[in-house]
Amino acid sequence: MNSSEMDRLGDVPAGGTVTGNTYINAFFPDVWNSKCKIDRLGVLLEADGTYDLSLIHVDRFENETLLETTSSAGTTLMWLDSHPKNGRIYIKLQAENDLSVKDLSWVTDGKPLCEPSLSVGLCTFNRESDLSKTVSAINEQVIRTPAIQKVWVVNQGEAFSNSELISALNSPWISVIQQPNLGGCGGFTRSMYETISSQEPTTHLLLMDDDIILDPRMLEKTLLFLRFADENVAVGGQMLEIENPTKLFEAGGNLHPQMFVTPIGENTAVDRPRSLKLFSETLNVDYNAWWYCVIPTAAIRKVGLPPPLFIRGDDIEYGCRLREGGIQILPLPGCPVWHESFAHKGSDWLMYYNLRNRIALSILHPNTGIQRDALYLFGFLLCLILVHRYRATEFALLAINDLTRASNTFNGQAKHAALMKLNANLEGPEEVSAKELPDHVEGTQVPLDTSVLAIIKMCISSIAAIHMNALTGRKPPVKFHTGPQASAVMGREYVTASNPEESKFVVYPVRIASLWRLIIKSAIACTKYAMRDRQHDSAVESHLEALRHPDEWQKAFNAPRD
Repeated sequence: MNSSEMDRLGDVPAGGTVTGNTYINAFFPDVWNSKCKIDRLGVLLEADGTYDLSLIHVDRFENETLLETTSSAGTTLMWLDSHPKNGRIYIKLQAENDLSVKDLSWVTDGKPLCEPSLSVGLCTFNRESDLSKTVSAINEQVIRTPAIQKVWVVNQGEAFSNSELISALNSPWISVIQQPNLGGCGGFTRSMYETISSQEPTTHLLLMDDDIILDPRMLEKTLLFLRFADENVAVGGQMLEIENPTKLFEAGGNLHPQMFVTPIGENTAVDRPRSLKLFSETLNVDYNAWWYCVIPTAAIRKVGLPPPLFIRGDDIEYGCRLREGGIQILPLPGCPVWHESFAHKGSDWLMYYNLRNRIALSILHPNTGIQRDALYLFGFLLCLILVHRYRATEFALLAINDLTRASNTFNGQAKHAALMKLNANLEGPEEVSAKELPDHVEGTQVPLDTSVLAIIKMCISSIAAIHMNALTGRKPPVKFHTGPQASAVMGREYVTASNPEESKFVVYPVRIASLWRLIIKSAIACTKYAMRDRQHDSAVESHLEALRHPDEWQKAFNAPRD
């Protein structure tokens, strides 16, 4: 018998009721039946006292059906000879007298398909406090779960000095690897490389961010799922926001021709039972971000290592590679990690990687439909210029120019050092405290219509508004809580919060000279891009494919630090 414990066990007073109709505790049968083989589903309750125990099904329309119920005392094992294949099933427990619950678990009498073992790959760069908490959480679970056999900590920053971290790393299952800064992509790839090269490799590798809040029981939950799962399945965890712990940021994502990616379940409140219908059927995703993603070791051997994209989009590209290799990526409901929201993470230099890697992905995986034609890129640049992100536009232009002129623009260390130098030399927006904010008006977010006609109209209206405002006098800036689209700014100066507490804001003024200079540069860059030799994309593809080879990655791992 195999089991998965419910969360929050303890005492239930007489007349009290406990329901498992929650994100963590409900059972989502479609996920378990789509790529797993389980037989009967049941519930095991061990308690002191008498109680009523029920199993209830909720379909995708939120209609409830009682599946089974019993009145009992002590230990009860209640089975469903058959169960619904979608929606969710939850446990309801009503105490007839004071009840002390020792164990409450989902169980099956099915035979596992395998006995998985797990390695964990952590990539870190000068975040010792966060890493210490994550490593300690993993260590806590390793003691309970021997199937977690290895932890690779790839340090691309300074040598560790945090005493708590050093103590946590002093465990026999942990190996610390020091290497040059190759970005998150290079750090995670190192753990892939070590896993497939190991003399005793584990069956699966978990890639996980160093700055998450981890409930270590999710490791055990994942391993339980893997015992019954098809070998050609990668398993993903969902990201909830640290600032709003019941707010879902993403449960996997799909590629979008214009917007690049569409996060699944974004802004869903997982503490509301009706919101759980998101998981009534297995989510079809193109990728699962590497804040928590478990990949079969055999799949890594099959599809190979990632290309060296440094950061931004490496997990998306590898998701495409896995799917093309016949590996389904399956988000496991109720398997969260908590991470800082990305709403306030918008460093201008990141735009280089965002756009360069988006174009690279469309070259490597043309069947995704991701747009990279010159007209689309020109529209992308205009939308960036019209939110007054002039420094970010310079980085986007550099990405286009790099991919127009040469195929070998993926030298991680050297390129990143050059970007950091450029970022320091370019004038960026001013950051002020909340007390220093100028008089302003509240803004409203407006979604961007990406159709060609809508973009043309928006650009004409915004540019006209910018010049009209210059003639009629300065208007107070508009305040946004997160970065707006050009359709919300419409030529106005604005400020946007740079942290969740909104204690600091970034001021984005209008600079007409910068506006026209960058529009002209964008037109020139996109024209050159449109006129490039069509064999150039093939050269980029060949270059990236060559860099995926383990020997090339080993050279990068062993290179001296810049």
